[in-house]
Amino acid sequence: MKKINKSLIVLVLCFIFIGATIPFSLIYFGRRQPTQSNLVHIYVNSTIYSSLSSDIAQYKQDIETQGYTANVINWSINGITQLKNHMTAAYSNGLIGAVLIGKLPYAKARYWDASWAMYRHFSCDYYLMDLDGNWTDVNANNYYDVGASDNNIEHNNGTADWFPEIWVARISPYTISKVGFNPLNSLNNFFNRNHNLRIGLTYRPHQGLLYIDDEWASFATEWVSNFTAYTGVNLTCESDYNYIANDFTNSTHFLSNISDITHPAFMNYELVHVMAHCNGTEQQFGINVYQGVPSADDGILTYHDIYNSGPQPLFFNLYSCFSSNLMITNNIATHYLFDGQALVVIGCSRSGGMSLYQPFYDSLRDGKIFGEAFKDWFYGPEIIPLNHWEEVYGMTFLGDPLLTIYMT
Repeated sequence: MKKINKSLIVLVLCFIFIGATIPFSLIYFGRRQPTQSNLVHIYVNSTIYSSLSSDIAQYKQDIETQGYTANVINWSINGITQLKNHMTAAYSNGLIGAVLIGKLPYAKARYWDASWAMYRHFSCDYYLMDLDGNWTDVNANNYYDVGASDNNIEHNNGTADWFPEIWVARISPYTISKVGFNPLNSLNNFFNRNHNLRIGLTYRPHQGLLYIDDEWASFATEWVSNFTAYTGVNLTCESDYNYIANDFTNSTHFLSNISDITHPAFMNYELVHVMAHCNGTEQQFGINVYQGVPSADDGILTYHDIYNSGPQPLFFNLYSCFSSNLMITNNIATHYLFDGQALVVIGCSRSGGMSLYQPFYDSLRDGKIFGEAFKDWFYGPEIIPLNHWEEVYGMTFLGDPLLTIYMT
């Protein structure tokens, strides 16, 4: 499952495994590289810019200490097209990624869910990552139609390719709606925690938890073999393929693995990858779960539970449908980022998540920053041949993309 960059190999795979069932726009023509390789843009919502000035200044300094060039931009334009145009112009000068702080615009997409005979609408940060593809709202409904049933009619290669040129991450608590919740305080707390990790003040075990609920447990051996950033004694895998109610992979057991209310400094795991059903605001464990209907027989983990328990791991990868949909108030991914110690949360804004994930964990193992590893995943050689390309559109990065699993 190593990353393959040779256009011809993947082109042949596309035709062999997929034939004419996948739009021509998905054929791989190779990654284009910028002229430089260390420029990062930090876009800050203008309404909070002054309130966060000291936090942003420290963050900029931390990034530059890593060896990057960081440009802080006070952003006040609401249009997503203008934001993308700004990134596109910077790409020719070496832009490798962007961090969006506060409430900033996002593209909207949709796909046809045949099981429910309805469109699913979701935020789509892939629009900002693919700088040279062609995105056209053909039917002028303010959504990009990017599902297989729509033949992916509103996104294609254009004159270049279908793949991302940059990574994009968001640090924004503004989908959280709770009595007494203060977004600015939450942002301040995030940047304090982030800086403390960078200067070595945060305890962090190099331990990973792979938590596989019933639906995916039959492939546990393969999931473990692909989880290359944590192996041997550094990896715990929890899975149960009994297909019975109240087995040990359940909401209560999972919450106990990631939080300890009695001892707030408790942390068993540095990174947690969880596979569980989700409807956006709650993760649903068990076998009686279908298309987001909250009927899980092994319990439901709500955003209230996350808010009240304060999860301790630093990094989360949520294979949980709709978990990071910015169109959903109290989406659970945002709560994971701001209600505990987390500094990175990767999730999906539509159905799916980060499957076929070895390229991502290979890159983390090799010391790459999370943002680069995230972008590497999109180039995984199995995504298109095994027909997981629709999931790409929902992948969303929350938190600091310039961290690594080896951060001091």
